[in-house]
Amino acid sequence: MGNKTYAYCLWIFWIHGFLCNACQSLHGNCSNESSGEFDWSTKDQGIILGAFFWGYVILQVPGGMLAERIGGKWPFGIGMLVTAIFSLLTPLAARTGKNVLIICRIIQGLGEGVTNPAAHALMARWLPPLERSRLGGFIYIGAQAGTVITMPLCGYLISSNFLGGWPSVFYIMGTLGIIWFIFWSFFVFDSPKDHPRIEAKELSYIQHSIGLQMSQHKKVPTPWRKMLTSMPVIAILIAQTGHGWGLYTLLTELPTYLKTILHFDMKSNGYLSAVPYLAMVLFSLASTVIADNLREKKCIQQYNSSKNFPLNCSSWSSKFFNWSSIFWM
Repeated sequence: MGNKTYAYCLWIFWIHGFLCNACQSLHGNCSNESSGEFDWSTKDQGIILGAFFWGYVILQVPGGMLAERIGGKWPFGIGMLVTAIFSLLTPLAARTGKNVLIICRIIQGLGEGVTNPAAHALMARWLPPLERSRLGGFIYIGAQAGTVITMPLCGYLISSNFLGGWPSVFYIMGTLGIIWFIFWSFFVFDSPKDHPRIEAKELSYIQHSIGLQMSQHKKVPTPWRKMLTSMPVIAILIAQTGHGWGLYTLLTELPTYLKTILHFDMKSNGYLSAVPYLAMVLFSLASTVIADNLREKKCIQQYNSSKNFPLNCSSWSSKFFNWSSIFWM
C-alpha cells in the first residue's frame, strides 16, 4: 500500500523494532569492552545480561491481555519509553553497583515485555490478511536491522572518547527511544477507525480487507485448558522457545565469544557480530514477499505458509551454525 497514514505507522513500527534489538544488542557488546572499568566475573556478566529476560518473560501474557482490553498503542509506547529511560540510566546504575544494574535491566525487560504482544494486537487491526507476511516481515526486520547497525556502532563508540566511550551507546539509544515515543504518541492509533487523519479510501481498504470482525466480534472466555493441552500450541511453544534461545544467546554471547575465544578487537567484533543479522534481514525480506505472492496466487494456503517457511529457515540456520563452527576451529 502507498497510503501516507499506513506508511507512517509501518515506519514507526519498524523504528521501534530497530531500537528494541539495538537496546538488547548494545548490552552484549558493551560487556566486552577491552579495558573495562568494572571487574565483573563471567558469572556476574551472565547474570547482568540475563536479567533483562527475567523481566521480559513476566509481562508477555499480561501485556497481550492488556492490549486486547485497552488497545495496543499505550502499552506498546509506554513500555518502550520505560526501556529508553532506563537505558539512559544504565551507566549510572552500573557505577552505583552490580545489583542496581541488575534491577535496571529487569525493569528494561518489563518495559519491552509488553511490546511484542501489544504489537500483535495492533497489527491484527491494521494489516490486511494478504499483506501480513510482507508487512509483518518488514516490521520485524527492524529488530534485526537495529542489531546490524548497532553492533558496529557499539564497537566504534566504545573505542572512542565520545561521551566517555561505552556510556555513549546507552545515552544515544535512550535518547532515540524517547524521541521515538513522541512520534508514536502523535502518529499511531489503536485501529484505523480511531485515526483522525486517515483518508476515507485508505480506511475503506483496510476495513474491507480485514472485515468488521475486529469491531463486532463477541468476547468469549479464553479456553486456557484446551490451549495448554493442544498439540499445535505446544509444538509452536517448543519451536518458539528454541528460536528465542538461539537468537538471544547469539545476540548476547557472540561478542563475548569473538573477543575471548577468537581474540578480535572491538571494532572487528562489532562488524562480525552484525553479519548473522544482516543475513536475517535479507532472507526475511525475500521470504515474506515470496510467501505473500504464493498465497495471492493460491499456490499455497496460510497454514502451509506459516508452517513451512519457518521450518525451512530453521533447518538452514542450524546447518550454517554447524558449518561456521567447523570453519573457525
